[in-house]
Amino acid sequence: MKFISRFSALVLILCLLMGATAMASASEMEDVFTEDWFYDYVVRGRELELINGTSESGFRFEPRRNMTRAEFIAVLGRTHEHLSGDTIELPRDVFFAPPPFWYTKYLIWAQEHEIILGDKTGNLRAYELITREQIAVFVHRYIEIFELQLVIDTVVPQWDPCDFYQVSSWAQRGVRAMIFEYQLMRGNIIQYRFLFRPLDNAHRAEVLAVLIRLVDAVCDSEPPE
Repeated sequence: MKFISRFSALVLILCLLMGATAMASASEMEDVFTEDWFYDYVVRGRELELINGTSESGFRFEPRRNMTRAEFIAVLGRTHEHLSGDTIELPRDVFFAPPPFWYTKYLIWAQEHEIILGDKTGNLRAYELITREQIAVFVHRYIEIFELQLVIDTVVPQWDPCDFYQVSSWAQRGVRAMIFEYQLMRGNIIQYRFLFRPLDNAHRAEVLAVLIRLVDAVCDSEPPE
């Protein structure tokens, strides 16, 4: 059902085959510079074709722009394509009127695998801005559904962020896993307090950092016995 053995094997093979590609220079990017904390993540995101620019004349990333739920699922879907070697396609038996949007195939993929569930009415709220706790839940579900926890090194949680009380009940497990078990998300130290900011909207640089860390964690881990 989850294609565990096949998926894990493909991940390991693809990671071994990954060669060095040409690094994008700062001059090629209009709004990302070498001194930015997210510079390396953006370069990697371009190399792996996880992201697209927003300018016709060059590469404009808009790193500090907030990301919608649809945009996030699309980048997560591209991450899956990179790790698995598969291509996510629109189902042939699905009819659209009007034609599907660029992210539709990724939303269908994520919904089929129960990565994204939507609200009580089933509305996926594609155009809503995504929050940090939602990112934690979606990536945590992705890891569990494809059993990537078998190849990602984990650590035992030691403490919760000072603002953990703000985390929605349905997101608490995912937030803890992403901070401590997989160490794919980070918070901020403000006046000696560790804050996760669960309800803050996530910008594009933050999202890309999480997914590049996921790729690196999977590729750097030992295969399960």
